[in-house]
Amino acid sequence: MNETILTALISGIVSIVAAFLLALPGLRAFRKQQEKEAAESKKIDAETSKIYLEMASQAAKREMEKSGEFSMLQKRLDTLEHEFNDVVNILNDWVDGFDVLTGQLKGADISPKWQPNPIDIAKIKSFKKASQ
Repeated sequence: MNETILTALISGIVSIVAAFLLALPGLRAFRKQQEKEAAESKKIDAETSKIYLEMASQAAKREMEKSGEFSMLQKRLDTLEHEFNDVVNILNDWVDGFDVLTGQLKGADISPKWQPNPIDIAKIKSFKKASQ
């Protein structure tokens, strides 16, 4: 082999080895930076997961509280509806009683001094129809 080629070949190999040796600290620093970023990423993921779980827990707690409030309101509404129906039934009995009393008075040739307003009676009867 020609001495020039051999010298060029050895120079090239030495240059490549030197470049690799010079690049080693940079590669190590790059690798450490990657490991550091991966660790920080895991830490951020863990913190994010913790925050998400806390928020989900709080949301679930609020939903349970609202569910309890809704249940209480539903029970109260059922009670009020039952009481309203009772009042409507009582009022309808009174309307029927007023009709009977008015008829009795008229049958005895007595004019009643007071009679219920026909509009009020119609409203009470409409309540009964609506509640059935």
